[in-house]
Amino acid sequence: MKKIFFVAMAACAMCFASCGGNKTDNNAQNDSVKVEETTAANVAAQSVFQKLKDAASDPTKLQAAVGAAQVEIQKLLANGDGEAVKQYTQILQDLINGDTTVKEALSAVKDAAGKGNLLSAFNSVIGAATAEGATAASFVEATKKAGTDAYTSVAEQATDVVNAATEAVENAPEAAKKAVENAAQDLQNQAQDAVQKKVDEGKAKANEAINNTQQRAAEAVNGAAQRGADAARKALGL
Repeated sequence: MKKIFFVAMAACAMCFASCGGNKTDNNAQNDSVKVEETTAANVAAQSVFQKLKDAASDPTKLQAAVGAAQVEIQKLLANGDGEAVKQYTQILQDLINGDTTVKEALSAVKDAAGKGNLLSAFNSVIGAATAEGATAASFVEATKKAGTDAYTSVAEQATDVVNAATEAVENAPEAAKKAVENAAQDLQNQAQDAVQKKVDEGKAKANEAINNTQQRAAEAVNGAAQRGADAARKALGL
């Protein structure tokens, strides 16, 4: 009986150890996912914040940078990633609040709705993005209400321009190679044409010289014949 009891206890201990291990593994996996999400949110927030810093002295560029931030939020909401939205917006707000130059620059620009400044308008749309049940559609409506929807449009247009430029650069090596090949072929054709032209000119000159020589020879023969005929007529008293 004691043996059975000890065997049962050992089995229970192994079961608890196994369950504990799975829980630890699951926690570690969840922590890993959170770290990855936070890192991605941090990278995205840092990127937009740098745009805000670079545009601090230019209201138009500053509005476009706010638009870029809103485009990112809209994408996250469209993917249903509410947690990433909270992380992204929190990091971005912390960065803005920690930088006097950017914060003052945003505060100095009036929003398109004429209700306040760009900083308060942006904070209000962030509040809408992190509200319970927020969606991409509700966020777009919030940007319209805050008067920052136009900035999103500008940012999207700028993104399209950048993408087009990037595509052109990526295709440039092949295009450049083709242009060089075409230029080389053109030069080769021009060189061949120039050589052929010289050859043709040489042939023309040679033919002209031959013709002139033949003409002079004929004239000489005709002149000699004429002089001979004249001398014969003179000898005969004609």
